[in-house]
Amino acid sequence: MQATFYVTEGTPLNQSLGFVARSVIIDNLTSSWLYVPTASRFVPPYQYAATLTISGSDAADITWPVPTGIVAGPAGNGSAICTFVSDALAPNIGQPIYTNIPPQTLGGLLGVAATFTLPTGCQSLLITSKSNTDTVTVVGGFSIDYYAIPATPLPAVVPINPVLDPTVVVTKASGLAGAVCALFYGTQEK
Repeated sequence: MQATFYVTEGTPLNQSLGFVARSVIIDNLTSSWLYVPTASRFVPPYQYAATLTISGSDAADITWPVPTGIVAGPAGNGSAICTFVSDALAPNIGQPIYTNIPPQTLGGLLGVAATFTLPTGCQSLLITSKSNTDTVTVVGGFSIDYYAIPATPLPAVVPINPVLDPTVVVTKASGLAGAVCALFYGTQEK
């Protein structure tokens, strides 16, 4: 048996299945982390065909928390396709929607603010700072938000969308040195 749900990004799902599910297949076509409580597992943004083992539950349960240590970006309006099945399927981490290419350094942050042009396929920015109490503002790339940089040397990872806005202005509160790198730079899978 199986049941498929289209779950809107940020909206929890908790519904009776009418059967005992032992696995769930997830296409997380969103910019948010998805969590399956009955599997105790996260599925990253833009990941498809992830297969998680469930110890046996009659509830379809999906939530949207951010894993500890990850900086939350702005939520989008995508959907996740979650298919709960009664069979015990082999676990699989799935595939990213984008092919990974090594990170690309966009430039340094020597002053307080800098403008960067986003490369095609860039899904997020990695922002570092020499200050362990810095605040970063990212404007553009479909992102207008504040991100706290954790203790040095841990970076902030900021989801962005270069299709909607190809440039960003990164402002750091401290003015101390830092760097900006493009992550998940690549092309769509075919």
